[in-house]
Order: sequence, then C-alpha cells, then structure tokens
Amino acid sequence: SFYNGGKYDGWIKLARLTNRASNTIRKVDKRADIVAASSTVIPTAKFQTESFFYRYLRELKRRNAKIDAVSVHLYPINPRQGPDARVASVRAVRRVMRRVGMKKKQLWDTEVNYGDRRNGAYRVVPKPKKAAGYVSRTYLDSARYRISRTFWYGWDINVLGVSLSKADGTPTRPGRAFLTTRDWLTAGPWKGCKTKRGVTTCKVGKSKIVYARKKTTVKRTKKFDTVCKLTGKCKPAGKRIRVAPAPIRLN
Repeated sequence: SFYNGGKYDGWIKLARLTNRASNTIRKVDKRADIVAASSTVIPTAKFQTESFFYRYLRELKRRNAKIDAVSVHLYPINPRQGPDARVASVRAVRRVMRRVGMKKKQLWDTEVNYGDRRNGAYRVVPKPKKAAGYVSRTYLDSARYRISRTFWYGWDINVLGVSLSKADGTPTRPGRAFLTTRDWLTAGPWKGCKTKRGVTTCKVGKSKIVYARKKTTVKRTKKFDTVCKLTGKCKPAGKRIRVAPAPIRLN
C-alpha cells in the first residue's frame, strides 16, 4: 500500500518506485522489458483525467521513466459483462496513453477473466459454451487492438468465472477454446479484422475467423469449404454458414 493517511499521493510514490526499479534493472540487464505497474480500469469520463491510472502514467512521463510497456487489468467491472466491455476498457486506456504521450508504448493485459465465484448468492459463472466464446474473443481482440501480452487469471484457481483447466490439469471447454484459438492465430500472418452488419471477420493467413454480435447466417464463398469450431472439430461448409458470438474458422 502507498497510502498511510493524510494527502493521498500514491501515484507519485509508485511512479518513483517504478523509475528506481527500471534504473536498477537496466544496470543488470539492458535488454529486459520494463512493465509499469498494473491498474484496474473503470471506463467512465473521469477515468481520463482523475483516475489513479491517468495520474500514475502522467507522473511516469514527467519523470521520464524508462518503461517498455503499460499494463492494466481488463476485467469488466460488471461480472455479467463479457468481451465487449473489455474492448470499451481498452479504448479508454488507449485514450489515456495518448493523452500523456505514451501512445507508442506496448499495452499488456496482465489479468483478465469474466464472472465471479466469490459472492454467494450473486455468483456469476458463465456456462461452458459461452465461456469458451469469451476466451476466444479475448485473444482475438488482443490481436485486433494491439495488446502485446494477455494473461488469463487463472487457469485453475476457480475464483473468477472462467477456469481453463480442471483439478487434474486437463483443459476445460474454455481451456480447449484457448488452445484452438492459439492454433488459429499462429497459422499465418495476422491481417486484421473488419465488422459489417454485426458480423466481424478477422483474416489470418488464408483463413478467416468469424463471429457475430447475434446469431445469424452468412453466405459461403468459393474460397472456403470447411467450418471449424472452438472444440477443434471441423465439417464441410453449407451454402450458408451459421455465425454466433463464439468465433468459428473458415478454411
């Protein structure tokens, strides 16, 4: 804690500590990546001018602290919200980074999850199919919005809503979705995403990854004859392809 009563200036103390840590680490390893301390994100109007995150980054800039990356925790504030809320937070963070002159720094998401198992009668645990879609969307959005590192919290802790592995270490359905999405994203060069009429299409190599805000269908093009789901299973594509919030891959 950087607060012990009186005038609160914790962002100044944390920026000073970050700067000292950076200088010390650089003396030992000049190639080390220095990542600023993480902050939660509440994307209201005041986040841009009064939040701890804004004041901390502003103080780092004032001190000319040598950092390589800005880091945040992109949990939605409402545990019932999903990846769309995370994207809103990403945009709020980018605006702050531009405001303080750090728009070229890497952005890391050092903790993310959805739901919450801790609050008794108000527990929010997304069903496995929905959770799998949340995981896949999270990593697609990280690629789309240039988030350099994304760390799921956590794989097996069973504290928040989505765990990626069981007690024996085998993947849950969301865990399989993580592995499948990883394979999709590393199958070729990333070529970006476009959204049209509620359907988002991301191009990776010669494949497309597609999802929609609401369930719908899209016409199959001649280039793609196979549909793959987050379970890893694939099947021949029909004349029209069902698209939903959970991403699919077209080959």
